[in-house]
Amino acid sequence: MKRAIQSLLALSIFLIILFPGHAKAAETNEWVSVNDLPDARTGAATAEVDGIIYVFGGSASSDQAATGAKQNTTFAYDPVTNKWVQKVNMPTTRAAASTVVYEKKVYVIGGYYDSNKATYRTNKVEVYDTLTDSWETVSGLTVARSWSGAAVLDGIIYVMGGADNSGKIVSTVERYDINNDKWTTLKNFPIAVNGMSATTVNGKIYAYGGGTSFTSGISGAIYEYNVANDAWTRKNNFQTATAGSASTVYNGEIYVLGGLANTTSLQNTTPQSRVEVYNPETNEVRSFTALTFVRSQSTAASVNGEIFIIGGNNGSTTLKTVEKLSFQGKDPVEPEEPIEPEQPSVNRAILVVAMTTGLEKEFDLSMQEVNSFIDWYETKQAGSGKASYAIDKHDNNKGPFKSRKDYILFDRVLTFEVSEY
Repeated sequence: MKRAIQSLLALSIFLIILFPGHAKAAETNEWVSVNDLPDARTGAATAEVDGIIYVFGGSASSDQAATGAKQNTTFAYDPVTNKWVQKVNMPTTRAAASTVVYEKKVYVIGGYYDSNKATYRTNKVEVYDTLTDSWETVSGLTVARSWSGAAVLDGIIYVMGGADNSGKIVSTVERYDINNDKWTTLKNFPIAVNGMSATTVNGKIYAYGGGTSFTSGISGAIYEYNVANDAWTRKNNFQTATAGSASTVYNGEIYVLGGLANTTSLQNTTPQSRVEVYNPETNEVRSFTALTFVRSQSTAASVNGEIFIIGGNNGSTTLKTVEKLSFQGKDPVEPEEPIEPEQPSVNRAILVVAMTTGLEKEFDLSMQEVNSFIDWYETKQAGSGKASYAIDKHDNNKGPFKSRKDYILFDRVLTFEVSEY
């Protein structure tokens, strides 16, 4: 008997050595409940700033955001204390909005609201300052839309897809120059989709999922955006096509959670619990630990090695439950073979501005930032726009400050030179 036990032990050790991946696969991540939202919400928007998760608007008292009572609340969650607090309300009541974060401010974009028992899309863009708990309104979208994708890169916000005020699913793409408060229309997205997700990973924008119509078709396609060429490239497909899913980034990978199931109609589908992960470096998609129950129109965020999924609906009621999955103490997933990173697609340049005072100012910037400066100068020269332009000095001579900006006055500019490299 003793010899048999010894043989089994030796066999087990041999199998672990021979197949180490199987031993690692036994480690499982689990979703656990944390404190609920103060009120149930579906179709809300979310953002993370300095370790705090913010949830904006959404709908209450329905199984869908479109038919629920639209809200303008701002909730903030601290994962360390596991507590929610209410902040200053949004100026505009809405659901199905998009959000991006830039310099500790959250830009809440588009969405829909109710008026006289009808639902309308809005083009409003309102900005929440997390440091002052206050709101301001900036220039609105060219096309009012709900359920669009949005991402920010180098101080420029990109908004794509969604549905317009006629209820038509659109492929239009716009970009917003934060420094100049200016919207510009770009080339259309490859397909018209509603309820897509978008995010920025390692200096590149990715957009994925969404419904191609309300009566047929859900997309699982993943697209990558080339800023320099204003072009989208299809990279891969998720295993399950989905719309209205939650999405977040952890360790350089995109996690897509829940959403509507892969059927032929957005109007005749049900939420799902599936979670999939896309690795932009390897261009691979894999399955991940499923949610504990089905959800769609939820929001998600990543904070300090943990992923949170918040609210949404289960196809019959609005949810206020919040769950998290922790990677703390676990090795991050990495590609088996390191891949040499691609060179940035956006060129850089030295911008030298000669002032009427005889002083020359030199800046090392991306071409996108240089073009934004040129747009400002030409707009002001034509008789409109701001009298000054703020150039971010980034990490140059930052010293003890969080950031440094050089404000260029239009009437002090004698000439400027761009040397691209």
